[in-house]
Amino acid sequence: MIGVIVGRFQVDEIHAGHLNLLRTVQEKHVNVLILLGCRKTRANRDNPLNYQMREQMLHEICPTAIIMPVFDCQTDEQWSRQVDDLVRAAFPGPATLYGGRNSFIPHYKGRHPTRQLDFGEDETDPSGSSRRKLVGSQVRNSVDFRAGAIYALMNAPAQVVPCVDIAVYRRPPMPQGVGSTEAAILTATFGADNTEILLGRKLSETGWRLPGGMVDITDRDYVSAARRELFEETGMTCESSPVVIGSYAIDDWRLRGRPDVKYMSTLFAVPYHHGIAQPGDDLDEVDWFELHAADSMVLVDHRPLITAVQEYLQGAPLPWS
Repeated sequence: MIGVIVGRFQVDEIHAGHLNLLRTVQEKHVNVLILLGCRKTRANRDNPLNYQMREQMLHEICPTAIIMPVFDCQTDEQWSRQVDDLVRAAFPGPATLYGGRNSFIPHYKGRHPTRQLDFGEDETDPSGSSRRKLVGSQVRNSVDFRAGAIYALMNAPAQVVPCVDIAVYRRPPMPQGVGSTEAAILTATFGADNTEILLGRKLSETGWRLPGGMVDITDRDYVSAARRELFEETGMTCESSPVVIGSYAIDDWRLRGRPDVKYMSTLFAVPYHHGIAQPGDDLDEVDWFELHAADSMVLVDHRPLITAVQEYLQGAPLPWS
C-alpha cells in the first residue's frame, strides 16, 4: 500500500501539524509520494513559494519520498484524474491519500481511499494562511532574509501596470462684455484649435500631466478607474460617459532603467460641464491650458497622450451649446 500526501505546504518552515502528518504516513508506508499543489500563475499571497522551494524543504524531512507537482485544474474531476495518473506513474498499485485540515479530500473524485489526519491547531501550530500573514509582517535582519527578497524580485515575471488618464476639455470662458450675437458667432466657429484642457502638476515635477493614475483592484472597470482618479485629483466628476481614445505605453521617468515594469495607460476624453477644479491626491496644482499649446507644457512622457487628444478632438463633435 502506497501512502500519498497531498498538500501545498506554503509556509516558510514545516510546523508541528505538518510534521505529524508526514511522520505518521512514513510510519505506515514504506513507499511515500508527496504531491505538491501548484498553480500555473504568478506567485501571490496564498501561493508565494514556487515548487522548487517547497520540494527542498520537504526533502529535508522526507528524504526517501518521491515528490511531484500536481497542478490546479478547472474541475475537480480533471484534477482527480491527474492525481490518479501521478500515483500510477510513481507506484503502480493500491494507495491511500492523506491530507490535513482544510485539505483536498472534499474535492477528490478519484479511485483511491482518503484519510484526513488532523492534529489540531494551537498557538505553536498555526494554519498556513495565518503563518504567511505573520511572516509577511516581519522584517528580519539576516543575510538569508535579504537574499530571499532579492530572489523574489529577480525571478518575478515582467509586469505591465494598467493605468488610466483622462482629458477634460472645454471652450474657454466667454470674455466679459461680449453680446449675444457675437457670442453666437464665437460658439458656432469654436473648434479643437482653441479648446482648453485640464492639466495637473506634481510638486516634484516641472511639467504638467493629465489627471490619472493606476487602476485599483477595487475598480469595477477602466471607466470607473478614470472617474475615480479624476475626482481624487481634481474634485471634478464626469457628467457624461468618458470616451476611450486609445491605449498607450507610457515611458514614465520613474521606471527608466526598469525593463521589468511598464505603465500602460487607457486614455479617456470627457467634456467639462461645471465645477471648479481643485488639486487633490498627489497633484499640487491644476489649471486649464490651450490644447494646441499643451505639448510644450506637459512632461515628455505625456506628449503622446496630448497628441492623441488633439487628433481625437479634431474629428470629434464638440458639445458646445
